[in-house]
Amino acid sequence: MNGDRKYQFWTELIEKGASMDAYYNGFNPRRSGAIQQRTGISGVYLCFRLRKAYTQVTLTIENIGFERSVHFFEQLYQHRQQIEEGISVPIEWQPANEKTKSSRILATLEFDNSPSIEAHYELMIATMDEFRETLSPYINQLQDLK
Repeated sequence: MNGDRKYQFWTELIEKGASMDAYYNGFNPRRSGAIQQRTGISGVYLCFRLRKAYTQVTLTIENIGFERSVHFFEQLYQHRQQIEEGISVPIEWQPANEKTKSSRILATLEFDNSPSIEAHYELMIATMDEFRETLSPYINQLQDLK
C-alpha cells in the first residue's frame, strides 16, 4: 500500500472514529504505516498500525530507553489477567529487547476476518476503545525508575 492509500485509510478511520468520539480527532493521518496518540505518560502511546494483511491496535512504549521501557512494561504485565479480560480480542505481550528497545501490548486484526473495510474500521475503533478503557487506569499508575 503506497503512502497516498495509507493516508486515505487513516483519514477514513479517524473520521469514522471521530463521528462517535472526539478522542479520535487526536490522531493525525500520515503516509506511514502507523498513527499514534499520547497517553499522558512520556513514551507511552496508543497506536494503530497498518500492514498488508492486517492492522494492529497497540499500546507502545518507545523512545525512553531500554530500561524504562521494560520497567513500564513489567508494571502493566502485573495486571495481565485484568487487562486480557477487558479486551475482547486476543492480545500479545512483547517486552523490549536489546534490538528493539520498544515494548508493546498488541491486538492483531486480520482483514480477512472482516466482511468490509467499514466493518474493519469499526473493529479497530472498538478495540482501541477497549484498550483505552482497560489500560488507562494502569497507565496512570505507572511509576518511573528511581
